[in-house]
Amino acid sequence: MKTFKIEIGNEVHEILAQEDGGKWWVAAKPLCEILGIAWQRQHAKITTSERIRYHHMVTPSVGGDQEMLCIELEHVAAWLFGINPNKVKEEIRQQLILFQDKLQLVLYTAVFGNPATAALQKEVVELRKIVGTLSDTVMTQHSTIQILTDQVQTLERNSGIFGRFVKNEAKNAGSRLAHQRWAKKGLN
Repeated sequence: MKTFKIEIGNEVHEILAQEDGGKWWVAAKPLCEILGIAWQRQHAKITTSERIRYHHMVTPSVGGDQEMLCIELEHVAAWLFGINPNKVKEEIRQQLILFQDKLQLVLYTAVFGNPATAALQKEVVELRKIVGTLSDTVMTQHSTIQILTDQVQTLERNSGIFGRFVKNEAKNAGSRLAHQRWAKKGLN
């Protein structure tokens, strides 16, 4: 068994813990004494809970080996979350409430995401939709511009052909007109 010192309220308390199988186990009864809550009630809650991992450990003491109910360290927070703050010592009550509030926020964040970033994530999704719509619009406009560009180029090519045709026709018309005039004057 190893002893850890923690500050609860205005006092420093010793917590007993032991490593077993690569996991740390914390003695439950001394925690109940620190909190000022009934050990028998907590013993029943711990041993009947399907959510809190516990283990009986034999620890050496002055009076000989004793069996101690220990909670896996990872499960101590869950156990503390379930304690009614009105049942603990008054000097510890506010600290337990603050701990439970922080734990509630951590649980909420783990399950639903950080409330502060959730709003930002929603904005990001909306912005992505807008960007997608704009991208589609730009692509459509780009396609339209490409079609119009192709049509203009076709018109330019055709106008070049048409322009040469008109010039040739004008020449030909001018030649015919000249021949007609010459014919009238008898110059042919």
